[in-house]
Amino acid sequence: MEPTVLKDQLDHTLTLTLNRPSKLNCINWEMLKKLDRAIAFAEETAALRFLVIRGAGDRAFSTGGDLKEWSALNSEETARWIRMGQKIFSRIESLPTLSMAVVDGYAYGGGLELALACDLRVATPSASFACPEIQHGWPPGWGGLTRLGRLIGESSAKWLIFLGESIDAEEALRIGLVNRVVEQDKLGGFLEEAGQKLARIDPHVLAFSRSAISERSHSMCAGASALEADVIATLRAKDSLS
Repeated sequence: MEPTVLKDQLDHTLTLTLNRPSKLNCINWEMLKKLDRAIAFAEETAALRFLVIRGAGDRAFSTGGDLKEWSALNSEETARWIRMGQKIFSRIESLPTLSMAVVDGYAYGGGLELALACDLRVATPSASFACPEIQHGWPPGWGGLTRLGRLIGESSAKWLIFLGESIDAEEALRIGLVNRVVEQDKLGGFLEEAGQKLARIDPHVLAFSRSAISERSHSMCAGASALEADVIATLRAKDSLS
């Protein structure tokens, strides 16, 4: 069986590919565990300057948590699921190397939250973004509430989270959700050039500068993430009793 996360290192760049294309790269327990190991590898690899996260195929970056697995969880397992994702995404956010999500197709729910954990986001013209969780009965749980508001502002974040509407790449660029929109056939050259630029930066300078920019935001996110897990677990427990 194909691994759910593919890992490819070239010089100072590590590319992680979410590899469930037939399921729109939705995130199950197995993928979470593979992501956990891949991020541990990134943390331990001093030569890295650039982490790229993308989805296999041309239909989706990721459509978020696997709802089939999610629906079978009890409240305790739900809290464990949420905290596992939060831990991984926070570690991505805290890496000394620069991270970039490459969104081609759907980035919905937990897939969008994974992209938000990265330093930068690049989209192709076919990209689409949405936070549908509240429509299913629970809030975003992998840090999305805090990271989205921090990135695009309170008003735009509330619009996406509470109304659950999807937006295209151009709208995502306009509101600051993504940094660039790049044609699919130019992505390879774009990422190679970015990797070359980062390879020339002293790793200590890169790590210090990232930390200095992000330090205050990380501390704010930690408390909110703990609350997300508790709220969602409580909602699941309430559902099981009704």
